[in-house]
Amino acid sequence: MDIIDEIIKWFLSFFNTEKYDFLELFMFGVGFMSWVIAYYFIIKNTKKFKINEMPIIVAAGNIAWEFSWSFLFVSDLGTFFTWGCRIWLFMDLFINHGSYFYGRKLVTNKFIYSTFGKWYIASLLGWFGIVYYMSWDGVDNELGVVSALLINVIMSSLYIYQLLNYPEYRGKGFSKAVAWFKMIGTGSISVASFIIWADNEFLLTMCVITFLLDLVYIYLFYRYKPEDIEKEALST
Repeated sequence: MDIIDEIIKWFLSFFNTEKYDFLELFMFGVGFMSWVIAYYFIIKNTKKFKINEMPIIVAAGNIAWEFSWSFLFVSDLGTFFTWGCRIWLFMDLFINHGSYFYGRKLVTNKFIYSTFGKWYIASLLGWFGIVYYMSWDGVDNELGVVSALLINVIMSSLYIYQLLNYPEYRGKGFSKAVAWFKMIGTGSISVASFIIWADNEFLLTMCVITFLLDLVYIYLFYRYKPEDIEKEALST
């Protein structure tokens, strides 16, 4: 029993159990693991189909956020959170690599297509500034969830835009697994946000918007048929 107690004590030392209760920590854990799975499928499909479904603007935002909360800021959730961010960061190196080299396949504007690399660098620098100063100025909370949800609102919007423009990539670069796990991941963190930061209307509004956008994306993933829309337009 002493050994088991020591193992449990050691495991709990990675979490701030004084400030966050079991449900809150559990929801953060579900969010973390869901995004790990989503990242895995993005990396896998990029290698297989040479298509990276993570929009380049938010790919840069993700890696800026993960680096900042891995090395520049210290959260009060515990060591688990810090190392979770570092795992995301490691996986996002591969995602950003894929987004940089294959992301232009999802660009419709010729000017952006021809200057794609510059847009990535500009986005990366811009997001570093946003994430850093949101925390520095106290706009963000102690876990960086406000800036994370800001990135997620943009991400969920761009996912819908990409799907509407390139529906042919469903199952060939755009993944149902990613659609579900990114919604579960952000949704779980959103549930924890409603419990912990119930007075932060801006954060909670972004949580709701992101969840609704993710639902729309999943619906479109299964039901969107541009050929039917074209037939209806021709028949009227």
